[in-house]
Amino acid sequence: MDDEYEPLSLQDAFGDLKDPRVRTPEHDLTEMLVVALAAILSGADGWVGIALWGQGQLEWLRRYLPLRNGIASHDTFGRVFAALDARQFEACFVRWVSGICPAVAGLVVAIDGKTVRRSHGMGRSAIHLVSAYCGALGATLAQVRTAAQSNEITAIPVLLDALLLKGAIVTIDAMGCQREIAAKIVAGGADYVLRSKAISLPCMKQSCSCSMHSAHSLCAACASLSTVRQAGKCTEESRRAGALRPT
Repeated sequence: MDDEYEPLSLQDAFGDLKDPRVRTPEHDLTEMLVVALAAILSGADGWVGIALWGQGQLEWLRRYLPLRNGIASHDTFGRVFAALDARQFEACFVRWVSGICPAVAGLVVAIDGKTVRRSHGMGRSAIHLVSAYCGALGATLAQVRTAAQSNEITAIPVLLDALLLKGAIVTIDAMGCQREIAAKIVAGGADYVLRSKAISLPCMKQSCSCSMHSAHSLCAACASLSTVRQAGKCTEESRRAGALRPT
């Protein structure tokens, strides 16, 4: 296995995560993280379930953790996790997952945005998340919430920065069909499939210098609504110059 993908322990991956509690805590944060993760992987779906699972598996857990004060209550789990810095926790979690699940080379990673159902109301706008999903692994690799008064175009680069995508094939719909996003994917060692709106075809024709083009037509790869980054069809220069950028 490459050094880049050496698995990290939870302690190493979450070492930078700041404990929000001011007073000396009764339950160590790393221990709470391990218990919560193991419980969720075992089927727990809430704080009550996590606490109950931990209490039932206390003897087994103490093979790996001191747990001098036992398992935290479900209220303590809820309060501590609610107080954690969400972005810092996400960065630590992605770092850990990238170490134990590195096999994205040659796989398709789909990036798409969805609005969370029933997340609006009481003066709040709906929550919109941009996710990276790998179907072959059956896992969502990372999620980023779009900022207020913003959209997926600004959230996708943040999501890409959090992922190790070397060798993967990244797919994004027309919203993410931007030169800057394509350049970031290439810089990360991945390939891309970006969907382009039909209205962008005149722009593509003007900016693309593919040797297969005539004066009045585009090659089949560039004329399709989905433009695929593929060696020998369009030059890297033409793709970065705007062949994939919608108007």
